[in-house]
Amino acid sequence: MLLEVVKEIRMTETEADRVKNEAKDKSRQILADANAKAAEIIEKSIKDAEAEALKTMEEAEAEAKIEIEEINREVSKECAELKNNVSGKIDKAVDYIIGRIIIRNDS
Repeated sequence: MLLEVVKEIRMTETEADRVKNEAKDKSRQILADANAKAAEIIEKSIKDAEAEALKTMEEAEAEAKIEIEEINREVSKECAELKNNVSGKIDKAVDYIIGRIIIRNDS
């Protein structure tokens, strides 16, 4: 009877070791799976962030292009106005200078 109890204890210990080893293996696998999943999440987050940054940059470039076009239109308009204003004044200045030169030479 004592022999049977010892055999039963050894079988129980062997079974406990097996269960313990299975639990260790399972915990290692869970940890490996968690690390792999974390790496996937990080990679996806990086790709998403890069895509969002690219989208934001493209939107900013589009807005800047619109602003530049508006500024160019305004500057072109101002240049045309200056040119028109200066045209008439140049003719007057030329007439004035010619008149002064002729008047001086005639005197």
